Amino acid sequence: MLLDFTGLPARTAYQWIASSILPRPIAWISTISPDGANNLAPFSFFQGITANPPTLMFVGANTRDGQKKDTIQNIERVPEFVVNLVPFAQASTMNDTASNLPYGESEAARFGVDMSPSVKVRPQRITASPVSFECSLDRIVHVGTGLHLRVPFIDQVNKYNNMLLTYDTAPRQVVTSDKKKLIFDNNAQWRIDNPALFEITMGRVEEAQKRLDDILYSKMNEKVGKMTATTLITDKAAVEQMQIDLAADMTDTMKAYGIEVFDIRVKRTELPQENYESVYNRMISERQRIAAQYRSEGDEEALKMMSDTDRQIVILLSEARQQAEITKGEGDAEAARIFNEAYGQDPEFYQFYNMLEMYKATMGSNTTLIIPSDSPFAKYLFGQ
Repeated sequence: MLLDFTGLPARTAYQWIASSILPRPIAWISTISPDGANNLAPFSFFQGITANPPTLMFVGANTRDGQKKDTIQNIERVPEFVVNLVPFAQASTMNDTASNLPYGESEAARFGVDMSPSVKVRPQRITASPVSFECSLDRIVHVGTGLHLRVPFIDQVNKYNNMLLTYDTAPRQVVTSDKKKLIFDNNAQWRIDNPALFEITMGRVEEAQKRLDDILYSKMNEKVGKMTATTLITDKAAVEQMQIDLAADMTDTMKAYGIEVFDIRVKRTELPQENYESVYNRMISERQRIAAQYRSEGDEEALKMMSDTDRQIVILLSEARQQAEITKGEGDAEAARIFNEAYGQDPEFYQFYNMLEMYKATMGSNTTLIIPSDSPFAKYLFGQ
């Protein structure tokens, strides 16, 4: 692309130059008026031009109505100034000091910028600036009619929504205090709190979410590293407090990017994939141990039942035998009583009956007896 600057309007030329020469540091220049009024203003066209002698250059364009800016007026009257580099934390305040205040009113006092006395020159330096160049004026070079800028000096408006945004972070691995690995899946509720600071530091919501993801993971690891895996999985109150503390820490950190964090939530807690097999094996071992315990307890109980049954059988048999002996004794006694009664009624018949029973038991069909004739056994055989 070929661009002829000689035919461009001043504002268009400025836009091309400002957007092409990057990165471009901003000079936050402090000056002082003859009556001692401090002035502080940012200038985006600033550079070092030589080291011998050490020389800095900045462009102080006129206002829209063609008037010299307060910074140029002060340097023309008090030819000293301090070039302060802008610290990241004060980027938003630097943008505020570009406001068009009445001459003699201090931007540092108006916007709360802490100033300190300089060593070589009368204008003060910014206390928080990492580098402050104390300068004396060498020359002012007038080039053309000057570029008329609007205030603030940023000539492009980017609109940001202050709605609450939800960022669903990617699941990441964390390590607990007892060296257990877990997978946390989180989300964060946040919004753009300071659009100017957000534009300078982030520029896009996607970039902000990347930064949010990195910082959240770091702080989440720090919090989880102080808790055990059991606490994270079972103690809901402890996890809730961790999320509250984490949101507060994130808010403090993300303020430097113009972001406010409202809430951090742990959606899901899981074990890493490589842990599944070991957990499954532990579950199998535990179930096998419980099964073996049940079998052992069952065998023990079965042995007790068998022993008890055997004991009851012995007792029952012993009691039955005892009862049988008693019954038999009672039967024998009753039989003896009956026989005695019968014998008492007819002794001779009873004797005859008993002898017949003896014959029946002793003699068969081919029995030969040799007995004396006067034997009682032969009494009824021989008809005595």
